[in-house]
Order: sequence, then structure tokens, then C-alpha cells
Amino acid sequence: MPLRGLSVFPGMLLNFDVERPMSVAALNIAMGEDQIIFLTAQKDMTKDIPFLNDIYKIGTVCRIRQTLRQPSGKTVRIMVEGIGRGRIGSLITDSPCLYAEIEPVPDIEEKRSVKIEALMRRCVSLFGQYAEASGNMPPEHLINLAASTNPAYISDFVAQNVYLKPEEKQSLLEELRPSRRLARLCALTTRELTLLG
Repeated sequence: MPLRGLSVFPGMLLNFDVERPMSVAALNIAMGEDQIIFLTAQKDMTKDIPFLNDIYKIGTVCRIRQTLRQPSGKTVRIMVEGIGRGRIGSLITDSPCLYAEIEPVPDIEEKRSVKIEALMRRCVSLFGQYAEASGNMPPEHLINLAASTNPAYISDFVAQNVYLKPEEKQSLLEELRPSRRLARLCALTTRELTLLG
């Protein structure tokens, strides 16, 4: 399912509305099967019916956790949980929605080092400042983040919850080294803190 201006990161929950007929069809098919759906961002948000060249090849395999049909009947609010990164192997443009073969794209394993530990601490600290400045993050989320020792989780959590341009989120989704994601997030979060200030 192509998304406009959104990215979902592995291990994260996201709520959004589904309106387009092709997206509602994809949702219905996934709900009738195993509740697994592949979500990827559109390159151009104005395109109403995107095809292979209009969407990013790397996205997230997600489990649909909840659906809620709006009274109007045209919009469905859904909650998804990111399972893992994936890449479109082949796309079948068949009605009523897009079907794709998805190849898993796991993170590159990195040895724990002082550098990674420092990046994790810096990223968590910057995100704490960002959450305080923006005022839209429950304190328990920050406690869970600070307690984590997983660089992939920390980078994906911060990437999901900091306001960034869609193309910046996509570049973070495509980066398979957690240490590089953390370093990039430190720079991006510092910029956002400056803007908030």
C-alpha cells in the first residue's frame, strides 16, 4: 500500500486513515488473509494512482493491529505495527490493488563499540530535549527509550517520532546500519531542536 508523506519503521505503531479505493482494497485483502501488508512511501504525494516508478522500493512489512471504519463509509482508520524492512522484488499491477513479492532487508549486524554506545546516548539525550520542547511525548516512552540497549530500536523509535521531511525518513528507512542511522538522527534532531527554539 503506497503512503502519502508517511513512513513506518520496524517495531513501531502508527495510526493513519486509508481513503483511496486501491488502498482500501489492499487493506481488505490483507485483513482476509494474514493481516500482513507492505507499506512504502510515494515519491510524489500528489499522484492519485501510483505505480512502481512512483513508490520507493524499500518499505516496511507491517501487521494490521486494528481497523475502524468511519461513519462516512469511505475512510478506514488503521493501526499498524512495523515488523521489518522489505524491498519490492517484483510488482504486479493487478486490480483492485498492487501485489508485490517482498524480500526481507534485515539490518547489518554491527559489533557493539564505544562509538555506538556514545551515539545511542547522544540520540536519546537529543530526543529527550526534542520531546520536552515539542511537548507531545508521554514520559513513559522516554523511559523505555532510555532503558533500551538496542541501537536499531533506538534509531527507529527516534526516526518515527521526530518531525522530518518524508525523503529524510525514507533515507533513514533505507539505511541498514544502525550506527549510521543514529549519527544521521543526531544531526537531524539537532536541526529540529534549533528550529523549535
